[in-house]
Amino acid sequence: MSSTSKLLRVSSDLARKGHELCREWLSNVDRHISENINKLTCNDIKEIYFSLHGELKRWRSSSTSFQGFSELLVYRSLYHTIGEIFNAVETGDIATDPIIFKSENYEIGQHVKRKLDGKRRFPDIYVKHNGKLISIIQIKIVTNKGKKEITQEIETFNLFKKSYPNIRGFFIVLIKESFTKDKEQRLRNAGYRTVILEDNKTPISSILSQAI
Repeated sequence: MSSTSKLLRVSSDLARKGHELCREWLSNVDRHISENINKLTCNDIKEIYFSLHGELKRWRSSSTSFQGFSELLVYRSLYHTIGEIFNAVETGDIATDPIIFKSENYEIGQHVKRKLDGKRRFPDIYVKHNGKLISIIQIKIVTNKGKKEITQEIETFNLFKKSYPNIRGFFIVLIKESFTKDKEQRLRNAGYRTVILEDNKTPISSILSQAI
């Protein structure tokens, strides 16, 4: 497609080689997830995430401002848990708008705008089955922004439930720190299924299969 070609066009052989190396790295991570999807535990996903951040510090002293890797790991785990052949579908400008993935029975996307009761919401990940929205997945490394953070997540899920009464909500936290029993209970009372990845030996596919 033209917009994809424009984004991926490189101006030199060196830039092309750099692009190939980036693509190879992502392909290797994805292959590891695909080949081990039924064995990778929740804690494995958490440790893979933090191993990258540890390596980043070795290369540039800090891992700040490097975002999205946790969502990538969960997204690709969901992709391979479903196990169908997906096609990538552009929703607009490839440089600014998200791509959604569609298979025969499913559609999954990340940070795709949805308008609910006049308000815009961008769930971390959503799942559709046969054209019907069935799940949203929210992902946090930590929950250290106080009660307001949890209140906003509950408000978001309530908006989804108003439009989709049978929708399932999953709230995934990578580490236990600051995720208090009170926060967890508030989310559960709102209908979220909460999952802490740290020290969790449950296969990630077992968790994500509940979202499909």
